Amino acid sequence: MPQLFPPSANNTARGSLVVLVALVAVGGLALDRLQRSPYVTRQGVVFKQPVPFSHDHHVAAMGIHCRYCH
Repeated sequence: MPQLFPPSANNTARGSLVVLVALVAVGGLALDRLQRSPYVTRQGVVFKQPVPFSHDHHVAAMGIHCRYCH
């Protein structure tokens, strides 16, 4: 009975599996970087505050540092 696949088919299958795993890993890393990017997290976007609030009372009068509230 003749062979259905040539002997190099095993190497081709192994190589394609390695490439597939590498593509999945790179795609996962790319999605992770996108999820943490300023574009998605909206870092640096200034929003209009719904209530006018002066920080002078807490910062200047009481001496509370900004990091305790923000």
